[in-house]
Amino acid sequence: MRPSWIVKVPKLLATLFIVILLESFIVAYPIGAGGCGGSGSVGGIHLTADSITTGQLEDYGIKVIIAPEDDSLLDEDPEVQLSNGYVKNILVGRPYYIQMTAASANKAFRGFLFRITSSLVDTDGSFTVPNSLSATDQAQEQIAQVCSDIGIGGLTHTNNTLKETAAATLLLDDEGRDIYMEITAVIMNRQENGVTMSEYYWNSYTINVVTNSSELVAATNPPVATDDAAASGGELAVVTSWVALVPPLLALIAFLMR
Repeated sequence: MRPSWIVKVPKLLATLFIVILLESFIVAYPIGAGGCGGSGSVGGIHLTADSITTGQLEDYGIKVIIAPEDDSLLDEDPEVQLSNGYVKNILVGRPYYIQMTAASANKAFRGFLFRITSSLVDTDGSFTVPNSLSATDQAQEQIAQVCSDIGIGGLTHTNNTLKETAAATLLLDDEGRDIYMEITAVIMNRQENGVTMSEYYWNSYTINVVTNSSELVAATNPPVATDDAAASGGELAVVTSWVALVPPLLALIAFLMR
């Protein structure tokens, strides 16, 4: 008869795998955003760390610009630097290039999320990886599945290496106003000498999709639009995606430990 510890090892390994799987649904991880609920879309240790540093992208020296992907349109639709709360009018059906850039290599970021939502306009799939990026840079970006799962447009990182830039193509095919956009940069989320540290920065903006090019110059800086999706259940939609797995996983754990 085999020793009891040999019988228990596979069960313990299976249980450990399940715990790790559950944790991956609850907190953010290095291969992409772990949530898409708004207000920076961070969770887990980011919000419970012993030391939390956050603010606007400008506080960390990060610059964000938006411009038509077609350079020939810049006279009509010039490049704009987006500060927090900026309201930007864009033309329906026109792809726009959005780029966030760190102040220097010493101020690089590890993770990011471009997020856009509206109660009136379909934004799912509106963010894509720019074709103009090099193959190496394209490999650093991916559609944010956690956003698509709740019907929101999103683009995020594929790894946690240091980055000085991140970019997205934004294309909206329906006219609409007060569309809420967020851009988040994650600097760190780790433990050192027994102290957990979190640092991230994010901005919110209002996007108006217009049909008349004469409205493109009407970009101002009043209060930003309301995040309707987050207010109406964006966070809940993310939580329920893993909560539904809890009962069967708990039952499996009980069976394995018998």
